[in-house]
Amino acid sequence: MKVLSDINNSSGEYSYIPEEDEGTPIECFRCGICCIDYYPQVTKEDIEPIAQKLSITVEEFISRYIIETQIGYLFRHTEKGCVFLTREKDSFITCCSIYSFRPEVCRSMVPSLSLRQCRKGLELLKRYKG
Repeated sequence: MKVLSDINNSSGEYSYIPEEDEGTPIECFRCGICCIDYYPQVTKEDIEPIAQKLSITVEEFISRYIIETQIGYLFRHTEKGCVFLTREKDSFITCCSIYSFRPEVCRSMVPSLSLRQCRKGLELLKRYKG
């Protein structure tokens, strides 16, 4: 399977990533699909520093931003995805409002065209760029 890449190259043309390279890390498209599709599981170790950076108590953080489930703590979602996901006005680009101190599960996610979310993001970006 060939997958489009290099959408911002200087010629304006698309190039292809060979199938054997689809698992290679890529630059994030900043589409936010992963933040829309998933409820990240956060640990107690993640919660305290995030709450501290937001200048709120752990209890307040859990009350506002966490869903407690049988498998653990998950970030809440709105109809637009993770509560910390924001979109630049009139743009395709999203950002994480806690990016610099996001939890380990989010830091360990490596964008790659082997991920359904990244392939979906590439398709979305191609439509947005027209």
